[in-house]
Amino acid sequence: MDSLWSMTTTIREAERIPAFLKTAKEIENETWNRDTQIKFQILLIKNREYLNTDNTQTFSRLNDSQVNLLKDKSINMSFEQAEDIFNTKNYNDPPMRGRQSMSPLEKLGLVDRSSGKIIITDIGNKLLNKEITFDEFMFEQLLKLQYPNNIEEEHKDWNSKPFINVLRLIKRVNELCISNNIKAKGLTKVEFGIFALSIKNYAEVNEIANKVLNFRHHYEQLENNTEKENYRKNYISQYLSTFKNPEHNTKECK
Repeated sequence: MDSLWSMTTTIREAERIPAFLKTAKEIENETWNRDTQIKFQILLIKNREYLNTDNTQTFSRLNDSQVNLLKDKSINMSFEQAEDIFNTKNYNDPPMRGRQSMSPLEKLGLVDRSSGKIIITDIGNKLLNKEITFDEFMFEQLLKLQYPNNIEEEHKDWNSKPFINVLRLIKRVNELCISNNIKAKGLTKVEFGIFALSIKNYAEVNEIANKVLNFRHHYEQLENNTEKENYRKNYISQYLSTFKNPEHNTKECK
């Protein structure tokens, strides 16, 4: 099945990427295997870049001392303490946590694992050394992002530069709105999750733009949130029937 395109939901705020990269620098030149995947995740905890959100899920299974250690950033956390927190969380697949956290760094070209080892790329080192700003880096790398690529096999039958096609879709939707005397407002979060994340081919953009307006017309005609939510779910189940877990993943863009 297809997967909606995503940079990953592990790093929910893009501004956290440099901090994740700084942690990856600590294991540069090490072989990327089960042990280093776990080590990377533990280092993220030690550096307070993971499990740093004050909510019930974050601190589940942890004792008061561990929670205090995560909250009080004036305390210098040791690797052993971070490892204890990681083990206490009792993840079903511990190495997967490290792979998920490394994924956006690879997708954005900051880390290269082609040799089997963790190598920070030239652009990664420039970002770490503040030779380029984070905004400059993100804009440049998003423009380069394309499917298929050598990292994500699930998009091997795509023909898309996602960021560029999202911009094209927004532009085309606005053009159609203007031509139909409708207020141009880009894409809503609901529309973005359904339509922007599922563009598999650049040639589909015009057709998808028309589908956006058709969806919007019916959605906005509904009188209450319950009807709108039911319509959204039914639409997703049909329109994204070939995609993995579309109901959940379309919401991850929010």
